Order: sequence, then structure tokens, then C-alpha cells
Amino acid sequence: MVYQEQVMQIVRDLAGFSMGQSDNIRRAMSKKKRSLMEKYRKLFIYGGEDENGKTIEGAVSHGVPEKIADKIFTDVSGFAGYAFNKSHAAAYAIVGYYTAYLKYYYPTEFMAAILNSFRFNIYQASVYIEKCASMGIKILPPDVNRSGAKFKTEGEGAIRIGLSMIKNVGERAVMDLEKEREQNGEFTSFEDFLIRAAKIGMKKNMIESLILSSALDFTGYNRATMINCLETELDKLAESGRGGLEGQMTLFDTQPSFSDDKNRVRVIKVAEYSEGEILEFEKDRLGLYLSGHPLDKYKKAIEELVTFDTAEFMELRDNGTQESVNDDKPVVMYGILSKKSIRTTKNKTPMAVLTVEDLYGSFEAVLFGSVFEEASFRIAVNRPYIFLGKRHVRNEDSLSLSVDKIFDMPEDEFAVKSISEDRYVKAAFGKKDVAFNEKKEKPSRINVVKIKFDGDASSEEYDRLLNFLVYFHGNTPVDIIFTKDGSEVRLDEVCYLSRDPKVIDILKEFVKPENVIIE
Repeated sequence: MVYQEQVMQIVRDLAGFSMGQSDNIRRAMSKKKRSLMEKYRKLFIYGGEDENGKTIEGAVSHGVPEKIADKIFTDVSGFAGYAFNKSHAAAYAIVGYYTAYLKYYYPTEFMAAILNSFRFNIYQASVYIEKCASMGIKILPPDVNRSGAKFKTEGEGAIRIGLSMIKNVGERAVMDLEKEREQNGEFTSFEDFLIRAAKIGMKKNMIESLILSSALDFTGYNRATMINCLETELDKLAESGRGGLEGQMTLFDTQPSFSDDKNRVRVIKVAEYSEGEILEFEKDRLGLYLSGHPLDKYKKAIEELVTFDTAEFMELRDNGTQESVNDDKPVVMYGILSKKSIRTTKNKTPMAVLTVEDLYGSFEAVLFGSVFEEASFRIAVNRPYIFLGKRHVRNEDSLSLSVDKIFDMPEDEFAVKSISEDRYVKAAFGKKDVAFNEKKEKPSRINVVKIKFDGDASSEEYDRLLNFLVYFHGNTPVDIIFTKDGSEVRLDEVCYLSRDPKVIDILKEFVKPENVIIE
């Protein structure tokens, strides 16, 4: 199979679906609508009536053995989740060829264009900034003498960050700055910049952001000194400009006189900010770190311990396959805690919702129950941690982690080894047959759970059963036995059930004990 049209042909030829019905099943497969998929599975295998009352003959009535029909549907479903139709495939192939050509022959220009497409989404841009480093392309910091509004190439193998990416610096202000630079030349010093910035009416918060994002580092003054000077001198310069406008202009003047201002700019040197403050200011004003990254010193620990990060998730999201992350798979993630919010569940129990930032983006981490009690008040904002938990997708395109354990970011090899020996960290690496949603259960010999269902696959009761199974997701296959006709269907993996005895007990209460068969 190559195209979605082949999926439609298979269900038509083998099970007697019409053209319209086959398109409905294609859409259900591509959007991974679980409950609808299971309804179509039964119709594909055994036939029946669809949601519009139209008859479908079914693969079994066409001479296809039941187990083979079930396997065909499973295989086709997996393929349809990422397949394209012919027209889309052709268009993507052409665009793919163009982009591959440009990336190979014009890598710097190509990456500058990519970065500009994400310049108002700095988390996404940071992924491509990291990619530039792996391609040997330098990312140069913003500079009032070199930068324009957008990312732009600078020589071979270098891209300069645009000034409009900086917080509080709009494109209009950058245009005024570029015009001043074109008319009167590059800025020669901090004093010169301050005088000319006052002349064009640049606001204090804009200049402050330029300083803290490294755009004035060429002056030789440290950032704390420039901020200190800005606080005392800009208002004087602005007042001087107004005075010139009111009392010094002649018939032939077009601008107020700032000729003597340079002598009046007093720069008092002060100690530079700490390394942590410099990085924090860069992150706040620019959305990324330039002088380094707080997580850089932990890269070795991250490489040894982490199994999943936001870069991998964003790649899946760009490909439209982020739903594959909605699997409650145990993973080890990392990041700096940037925000912590304490809330209350519907059952009036406390919970915490964290915003965590790794090297490439941010994700949500949620703490409940004993995890909340142990960690919520121990962890602090702006500190790095290792997070252990189950991943899933929230609101279709956001990554969320149900946290099972939080470790302080390890400072040395001994601490790294201590974390790596944790039994649930080993589980995330696949070193032990243990899952987070099964951590309290005893070894079990359950191979499959069979559920007798006295109803139709199109009923609300069946939808509730599927939702129940998805909620208590695990690794145990589930078969549904439809008692009306004796047919038996193996559900998709998303409906596999946890082996936890407590979950099995809840299932028995949900569908009645006599309807649950453990094999």
C-alpha cells in the first residue's frame, strides 16, 4: 500500500463498502477515532448496517477467513494513520524535492528562511537554531550595527538574529533604527547610540531590552553598567532634545541640536550581573539563551538518562503523527521548572501543574496523589530536574507528562548512576518488564482479557466500554465477544488493558464478573 485510495479499494473489494462508506472509514482511520474504528472493524469483518442504515456485506461473507480479515483491518488501520492520498503525496514530493535541493546547495539561506518562518514562535525556532549548530552554521547574537528586523545571512555559514525578535522591540522601532544607521552611519559607542536613540524617540524599555539581549555588547561596557547609565542619562538626553527643539532651532534647522550631548553622557562603571542573571535576562528578552544555557553543564547526564524530549515531540507534530505519543509510555524527561501552579481536582484533592523547559521547548508536567505530596513543595522554580512519568498528548498538539517521580538534576557521575539504577527508570529504558501503571501489581500470567458484550458496536454502551479500556491502558490484549452472533474481535492496541488486579476488579464491576474471561 502506498496511497489512501488503496485503503478505500481494499474495504470496497473485500467487504462491500460503497465509495462514500470507504471514504468515511479512511477519514476515521487517519484521525484515529478509536470508538468509530472499532465499529468499522466489526462492519468490515462481519457486515451489518452503517450509521446511515446502509447495508455492508462484510469480508467474511466474501469468503475471507475471520482472523485474516481482522489482521487486514489492523494492518490497513496502521497504514492509514500516516498515509496520504495521491494528490497530496505528489504535492509533498515536489515540495520535498525543492526543500532538499535548497537545503543542500544553499544551507545558510535555507535555514535563515526557516528561522524567519518561526521568528514569533521562539520555542519552535530554538529547535532549528540547534539544528544550525549541527550543520556548522553559526547563530550570531543581535547587534544594533549588524542586525535587521529579521534573521539574515551574514557571510558564509552564519545567520544574524533579527532585532524584532527581542521583547519590547517592534518592527517599527527597528525600521527607525535602520534608517538612522543608514543616514548617519554605524553606532560608534554606547554614548553615541544613546544620543541617537534619544533623537529618534526610542523608549527606555526598548533600549533596556537591546542591552540585556546582547545587542550593545560591541561597546565594551558590561550590561549592568549600560543599564545603570540608561536609568540616569536617557531622560536627560530626551529633555535636552526637547529644549533644543523649543529654544535652539533657527529658520534653517530641521533637527534639535544634540552636538554637545556626548560630553554630558556620564557612564559610571559597575560590577556585571552574575552568570545566572545574564542568562535569565537573555531568556526573558529574547526567548533563548545566548551566552550559554543553564542546562549545558548537565548535558552528559541528560544524554545518559533522558529517553524523550520536546524536540522529538515537535518533529512528530510537524509530521502530523503526534498522536503516537498518546500512548502513556513511561519516559524520562528533563528541564528547568519555569512555572508551578497548585490546583484542585474535581474530587477536591490537590494537584500541581508544572511548565518545564528543556533545551528545545516546553511541556506540561502534572502531579497527583502521593507524587504531589512528596514533590510539590520540594521543587522550586528556575531549578533543573529529571522527570519520570507517562507521556500523552493534550489538546491535540501539546505534550503532557503524568509525573511518577522527580529527581534533582544530578551534579556528578555518582548521582547519575543512582538515578539510572532506579527500577522505574530502568523500565523507561526497557531494562525491566515493569510499567508505571502496574508498579504495585504482583507478577501475573494474564495473556489476554476477553469481555462478553451483549450489544451492538454502534451503541453508547460500547463507546463507554472502549473509553474505559483506554483510560486503564496497559499491555494486555483485549478481545470483545459479541454474544448476539458469537463473533470475537481483537481490539486495537490503544484499548489494551493494564494487568493490575485492581483494574481487573474495576472492570468486573463495570461489565459484571461473569462477562470477564481471563486467559
